[in-house]
Amino acid sequence: MGAPQILTSIHGRLFGIGPKGEMIVNSTAGNLENAQAVVNAVERVTIANALVLALNATPFEIVPSPGPGKTLIANRIVASKAAGTAFAAGAGEDLAVQSEGGGVVFAAIDSASFLDSALDEIRFGDRVPVNPEVLDVTALQDLALEVTILVGEVITGDSDLIVEVHYQTFDDLLS
Repeated sequence: MGAPQILTSIHGRLFGIGPKGEMIVNSTAGNLENAQAVVNAVERVTIANALVLALNATPFEIVPSPGPGKTLIANRIVASKAAGTAFAAGAGEDLAVQSEGGGVVFAAIDSASFLDSALDEIRFGDRVPVNPEVLDVTALQDLALEVTILVGEVITGDSDLIVEVHYQTFDDLLS
């Protein structure tokens, strides 16, 4: 087997840098011919306290829909909060990033010792394992990424949350 042949697409480059400093790879392997993947994009938002208290019923959109035929996959969530009144968080009331509408949960942070702490806190949550054999990529196309509380609502806390999501955008996964 010889060295892989490098095929070019966007202006003759296999790699590029996007408007937010994200790395873009033009893939030409298998069924991903002519596909683009944004390798490492980051979106950071502050979620006001009143919205944090309703995150289960009303998830907060952090990355808008990428458009038809494109798929967002989150790799990591980083969240911090300032000291203040602790949130009353029960079992399973974990902070997570998911596909729009409550689809696939990509990354989560356990609320214990984080949201229910009265101190300054920061936490990192890596990708939740997803079985690729049951992942319906078609159902994920054109969906935003949301921050949510997985089960129930947290109460009594008075801090805003700063949430950062690291994600990838894939173009034409099925063509």
